[in-house]
Amino acid sequence: MRGGAFVQPIPSLLAPCEWSFGQGPRRRHTLALLRAGAGVVAPEGAEVPLDGAALVWVPAGARAVLRLRAGASGQLLSLSDEVLSAALGLGAATLDLADMASGVVVAPLAEAPGVAAAVDGALASVRAEQLAPDDGSATVVVAQVAIALIAFWRKAGLGGAAGAVQGFESGVLHRFRNLVELHVRDHWPVARYAEALRVTPDRLHAICTRKLGRAPKRLVHDRLLHEAKGRLERSSMTIDQIAFELGFRDRSYFNRFFRDRAGTTPAAWRRRAAGRAPGAAEGSFADWP
Repeated sequence: MRGGAFVQPIPSLLAPCEWSFGQGPRRRHTLALLRAGAGVVAPEGAEVPLDGAALVWVPAGARAVLRLRAGASGQLLSLSDEVLSAALGLGAATLDLADMASGVVVAPLAEAPGVAAAVDGALASVRAEQLAPDDGSATVVVAQVAIALIAFWRKAGLGGAAGAVQGFESGVLHRFRNLVELHVRDHWPVARYAEALRVTPDRLHAICTRKLGRAPKRLVHDRLLHEAKGRLERSSMTIDQIAFELGFRDRSYFNRFFRDRAGTTPAAWRRRAAGRAPGAAEGSFADWP
């Protein structure tokens, strides 16, 4: 298993940096931990902004680009098929873990510092074995990779499912969240999400309302509103630029969308945010699956 797992630390960057995945001749899976900072991950046909702690999984064969801004820090874990298969085989969650690991996954960790710490520690242990291999290093590496993947899996909402139906519904919610992260700026209708998830729109509606108390359309709009609020509060972009970045065809449509859901205009929200104490959060997405 020599070379089957490789950790590259990302110190606090002095300049923007970019990594491309899935473009070499070797099959490698990548787990990226963004400990702090901002950037963007761009799988094929999508672009997902990263702001603060986050995890990104890119399986072998998938193409994606990770761009981090100056000041970002974290770690990159590159895995062979052999190490991934060995790690997935540890524990009763094998099938759910394998399902999660089959596609690009983006998981913000702002509401889950414990997950970030667990993954950070696991990757540091892999790095230590990489720098000073010893008897049993391969076993240690597989165990630490399993710890990182299970922490990721729990954050994705698949841990603790009881029974096949609950496990299936948790899986649908996990995949739905990931699709929303990838395509919320594309303004997909609910029917397209359902088609990608291979369930009917009615089934998706039933799962979302039963598990989260909100319809799929409401969840998508809440995520888009959350993204809009964050950009209004933290970026220097104009409102026209934010509207364009979030996929709105014009500012008036963005204004109507924002006002109908936030009860005020984007400009008024930005002024209100500027008057709040630093770090005072408006809402959370912790109840997503």
